[in-house]
This record gives sequence, structure tokens and C-alpha cells, in this order.
Amino acid sequence: MNPSCPTDSLRATFPSMRLFERNGIWYVQVRRGQKISLKTSDRKVAESAFRKMQKEALEGRLFQLDKSARIPLRQWGEEYLKSRGHLADGTLKKDRMVLGLLGDVIGHDIAIKAVTKAKLDEFVRACLARGVSKPGLNSYLRHIRACLNAAEEAGYLEKPVKTKMVREPSRYPGILSPEQIAQVIAYAEIHDPEMARIIRFAVWTGCRRVEIIGLRWEHVKGDLVHIIGKGDKERHVPLLSGALEAMGDVKHIGPVFWQVHPDVVTHHFKDIARACGMENVHFHNLRHSSATQMLSSGIPLHMVQEVLGHSSIATTQIYAKVLKETLTKEMQKLKW
Repeated sequence: MNPSCPTDSLRATFPSMRLFERNGIWYVQVRRGQKISLKTSDRKVAESAFRKMQKEALEGRLFQLDKSARIPLRQWGEEYLKSRGHLADGTLKKDRMVLGLLGDVIGHDIAIKAVTKAKLDEFVRACLARGVSKPGLNSYLRHIRACLNAAEEAGYLEKPVKTKMVREPSRYPGILSPEQIAQVIAYAEIHDPEMARIIRFAVWTGCRRVEIIGLRWEHVKGDLVHIIGKGDKERHVPLLSGALEAMGDVKHIGPVFWQVHPDVVTHHFKDIARACGMENVHFHNLRHSSATQMLSSGIPLHMVQEVLGHSSIATTQIYAKVLKETLTKEMQKLKW
């Protein structure tokens, strides 16, 4: 190796330093187990930043990782929130609230690398003692897990912190009967035609509200539609006659449905449901109802899993249990 060669010097000091992309974001791996997020999806911007880091590495001024790893929870929380500025206000508000609660329990000035499973267990015990429900606590833990995963990706943690959810009592998803769905659609067609289209598409496909709003004509391939779902997972959903009718006149490009914030869809649907005499009904109930109706119609469980985009068949099996209980309950009406 020629010691006068900058590249060789760099490799000798940081042999595993490299630029890489993950989930659309560019990172720099400085050494094994230590990486830094460049917080950009632009390759040219990332390459420019990487060249600057290479120069700083040769000058002995590369990010002092050992020092930065001692960043306190409070400081990392602020950095994390800034990096999520593109998200909905409600999500950011929940992030800030949860990180505040975590800091109240384990200390706002604790080093982020000192946030261990034992500390999270302490947080869980404190929340349960304060009367936080198990579903609510699991919601907190999901926000904390995302924050800690981001800290690991930024190089502040050597490995992810194991975040174990609290076991919740079994709860079956709420479903609407075919009669209730027909009532909701009939009302929406008169008072909110755009929502009527969205509702009809939801019950014929089982798609989530975000997936429906994000649907574009470019995603439609014949009688299939390409859906980018939760966690950027991709799947293809068959377009039956009811779904095609809801989509309206075929176009070549552009959005298929109403372009609004997902919460607007939620609020409009709740208004429609209330007008039909249904309380505590959410748009997501349409997905549950669609899944149950698919199984009721005889569609195999694994195919329903594929259409809905469930990672695990166990999630889809919940709807089979709901269907079984519903049938048992309805059979009680039998009289001789």
C-alpha cells in the first residue's frame, strides 16, 4: 500500500467506510456497527456529503462518534423530531408527548446509549401504575421503538434496543354488516359523492385510507392495481366490478380519488356513519368488514392474506374467528 495515497490512508484508518442506501435514505458506514444517516434521498447530495466526510476523515476530524454516542435523550429527541418534520402534526405531537413521558420516568439527561430494555421496562411499570391502558401503552412503545431505531441508524446506538409490547386482551376488530355498509353508501352518494366512491372502493378491495388516497391511474394494470402499503410493502389487488365502478372513468395519469389528508377521510366517514345512526365507527372498520366478507364468500384464507397485504397469516385468521362468532350468534335466532 502506498502511504502517500489518500484513498489507501482512508482505508487503513476506516476500512469499512462506505456510502449505502436503505429504504430510500442514504447512509455512511464509518466502521462496523457505526453508521450515520445523511437524511437525504438524493444520490448526488449524498455523494457530495460522503466526499466531504472522506476529506474530514483524512484530516482526523471525522464525527467524533464516541463523543456523539453520549448524546442525551433530550437532545436526540429534538434531532429526531426535526427529522420527522414531513409527517402529520398529530404524529409529531404524539412523538413529543411520548418522549416527554419517557424522559420523565428515566431522566431527560440520560445518555441515549444508556436507554436499555431495563429502562424501558421501568417506563412500562410506571405507565401501568399511572393507569395507562395496555393498548395505549403499546402505542407509546411503538413511538419509542421508532425513535430508538432512528438513533441506531444515526450511529448513536451500537445495536437496536429490544422493545417488547405489552400483552393485550384479545379484541376482535369491529365490522359492519352488509346492510349497514349499503346504508352508509346510499347516504354518501346523496350527501358526499366523493366519499361514496372511496367507501365503495374500500369495501371491494380492503384497502386502507392512505392506500386509496395515494392510488394513481399509473398503478392500474388491467384488472389489477399496484398498491404500496404499510411499511412500503407492495402487493397487487384484483379490481372487481364494484371497485372499477367506484374508480369512475378510466384515465391514463393522475390520482384516482379525492386528494385530501387521510384525517379528512376519517372525519367525513364518521359524519356519514353518525347520520346513519352508527356511533364509534371508523373508516378502518371497512377494511375489517371487507376481509370478513371475503372469507364469508368462500375466498381462501391465504388469498385474503395476499389481497390485504398481511405479513402473517395469524392476522388474517382473526377475521375467520370473527366470522365464526358472528355465525354462531346469528344462529341463535333460529326458532322452531
